[in-house]
Amino acid sequence: TQTVSESFAAKDSAQPGIAVGGPILRDKLFYFANYDGQRQKLPVLIGFDLRSFTGTGTFGALTAAQQQTVLDKIQAISGVPYDTGLTYDQTFNQNTYLVKLDANLGSKNHFTVRDNFLKFTNKNSQGATVLGLNQTTENDKYNQLVAEGETVFTNNLFNQFIAQVGRDRALVAANLGDELVEEGVGEDRL
Repeated sequence: TQTVSESFAAKDSAQPGIAVGGPILRDKLFYFANYDGQRQKLPVLIGFDLRSFTGTGTFGALTAAQQQTVLDKIQAISGVPYDTGLTYDQTFNQNTYLVKLDANLGSKNHFTVRDNFLKFTNKNSQGATVLGLNQTTENDKYNQLVAEGETVFTNNLFNQFIAQVGRDRALVAANLGDELVEEGVGEDRL
């Protein structure tokens, strides 16, 4: 019998960020800006190495030449040597930004414009083949621009206006070769 093991290696993680805001014109115009980042690197160790299996009907039962033929075929399919897929880093990197302006025009009118932007990169997120070989990188971008306005006409009459334009793109590309898959492309909306 062969034991398959998993490794839970420590991940490298950081989360930088900053936020600033304040008045531009006292009691009338205000700004706010925010950045939040996330950086994670997780070492992945594949516990399944077919070269370690011995016995009848397993990789170890093949001749050295046959074993090399199998490893060569894996390399031809994945584009990298077999060993490359046994240890690699998976990354989760994200940057988010928010910029916002608020305006008070008199005591009955308030307007806001804000823009949210996000960029997410997930390297070695999923294999296009087996054993961690031929990984992909996911690149997501999201942007949302919103304008809002509120007006109080009387104690019983209030109006609110909201307009939004957004775009959401998720691209997945093979780390090797020219494959590109576009997933979940959002539409612009108003």
